[in-house]
Amino acid sequence: MASLAACPNRRNVPCIDDASCDLMAGGTCIPGPSERWCAYPDPSCPDGLRYSELDVGDGVSGACVEAPADAGVDAPRTPAFDVAFPKAWRFSVAGPISGYLLVINRGVTPLSMTSLNLVSITDDHPTAFARVTASPSKESISPGLAGGALSGLSQNILVDTGLVTETRTATTADYLSLEISNFPQGTYDIHVELKLELDGLTFTMPMTVHVVPAPTILADPLVGTRVTVFR
Repeated sequence: MASLAACPNRRNVPCIDDASCDLMAGGTCIPGPSERWCAYPDPSCPDGLRYSELDVGDGVSGACVEAPADAGVDAPRTPAFDVAFPKAWRFSVAGPISGYLLVINRGVTPLSMTSLNLVSITDDHPTAFARVTASPSKESISPGLAGGALSGLSQNILVDTGLVTETRTATTADYLSLEISNFPQGTYDIHVELKLELDGLTFTMPMTVHVVPAPTILADPLVGTRVTVFR
C-alpha cells in the first residue's frame, strides 16, 4: 500500500504474454474488453481465473474471467447420397467400358441426376492416361433407391456381394464410362482419381487400374466400394 501511495499517477499496464504475468504462479494474459490483462488462478471463479487487482483496467480489475461466449455447435451433417463403384480394375485393352456407377439416394426428396458433372481426373502414369465421360440423366432417384445401369461384372461386385441392397431404379441410365489410353505393354498399376459434382456436392472416386499384357482381353472391375457424400 505504501508503494502504491507513493505512485499516485500509476497507470494500468496491459500484458503482452503469459510471461508478463509473474505476480504469482499460473499467471495468464487474457483478452479483456479492449486490452489483454493478467489473470491468476482462483478456484472461486466459474472459469478458475480472476483478473489481477494491480495494473488491470477496462473495468475488469479483480473480476472473475468469464468463459468466452459459446459460438454454438455445428449442426451434424446428414447423408445426401452414396456412390458405389469399382475401386480396382484389371485392364489389357483401352476400353471404354461403362455401367459401373450406382448412386443411392439417402435424402428425403428425389435426387435429380441432371447435374452430374466430371470436375477433374488425375492419374500417376507418365504416358498412359485415363479418360472418363460423365453422362447426366434426366431421371431422378427416389429416396431409398439406387439408380444406374450396371454391367454384368459390376453387378457381381456391387450388388451380388451385398454392397448395395437397395432396390434399383433408372437401370438404363449409364452415368460414367472409363478408358485407359496410350498405355505401354507390361504389368503395372495406374492410380486414378475422379472428382465429380452432383446436386451441388463434390466427391472423389479413387480407383486403381492393374494393367496386364495382352492377348487376353480384360476390362474387368475387381473390387467394389461404397462412399457416403454428406450435405
